[in-house]
Amino acid sequence: MHTPAATSLHDEHVERTRQRILDAAVALLADDSFTELTIPRVAKQAGVAVRTVYRYYPSSDALIDAVAVLGEGRFGSTPFPDSVDELRRLAPALFQHYEENEKLMRAGRVSPVGRAVLARTRQARIDSAERALAPLLEGLPEVERRRAVAIIYNQHSVGTYLLYRDSFDLSGGQAGEVAAWAVGLVIDELERRAKQRKR
Repeated sequence: MHTPAATSLHDEHVERTRQRILDAAVALLADDSFTELTIPRVAKQAGVAVRTVYRYYPSSDALIDAVAVLGEGRFGSTPFPDSVDELRRLAPALFQHYEENEKLMRAGRVSPVGRAVLARTRQARIDSAERALAPLLEGLPEVERRRAVAIIYNQHSVGTYLLYRDSFDLSGGQAGEVAAWAVGLVIDELERRAKQRKR
């Protein structure tokens, strides 16, 4: 029988090993000479046995999904909140996550494998943004609905985070505030137009 202390040490080891594997995957993504993220490559990079990686991630797809979730910084079960009010406040927390995982964010922009990994959650994020905005989009022409969702999605993207960081020398927190301000302007306009349609 394991003592509480032994269980705690085991849990810490499990978490350290999982993080080591994810760190190895991120390092490989940052290397644009790699065209495929494989379990054996990740195991070698992490300095663990191939079977150890499979113990945590039973397939390459499972590992890629774990890296994608890390990269996208999901909040709860969906990439975006369910309400417009929560959507207004999302960018600062999301950009803080991007800053904490900046190496992965940059890898996702330069490496073909990295781009493929981060693209795995793109449609889910777009769909989630559209659901959150649904009350304000009702009655708008399709082209305007798409435009509003595109702006909201883009303000929360890794590309926007890196643009604000690199081109405007903003910290992650400052970049998040800028994105939240832009999102607020769009939502304010959508709310104004929704009220007009109800008159």
